Amino acid sequence: MKSSTLKNMITLAVLAATMLLTASAFAQGDTTQYRATIPFEFQVAGKMLPAGYYNIRLTDHFVQFQNLETNKGVGVVAVRTEQKSTAVKDTLDFHVYGKQYFVSNLWFQGSQSGRAVLLSKAEQEIARQVHGNPVVLAMKLKK
Repeated sequence: MKSSTLKNMITLAVLAATMLLTASAFAQGDTTQYRATIPFEFQVAGKMLPAGYYNIRLTDHFVQFQNLETNKGVGVVAVRTEQKSTAVKDTLDFHVYGKQYFVSNLWFQGSQSGRAVLLSKAEQEIARQVHGNPVVLAMKLKK
């Protein structure tokens, strides 16, 4: 079997497993939903999403962004993270490099806990080229 064929089969298996886990996580009903108008195109999980009105659903380990105008979206694994201060509002943070926006964290009002989206390969590459930390843009979420 060729190396490229084996890689394609492994990639398909990983995608299928991810889709099953995603469906299972949202079927359990332990989700929190937010709405946000995001006025710029942004990246999450290596996918470019257009500016628009979004439904953001999250579980303990997963965040899904669905554009309510196009009904298209993407999901990404998110891990628990902590900050020193208590969040005063629900926010969605973006790392900003020039005119490129990447989803980074979600923070929850009244808590020091949040969810962090792992850096995509595209963001890792940009971060390597930029000296210093990215600009962080916080956007208020609505329940």
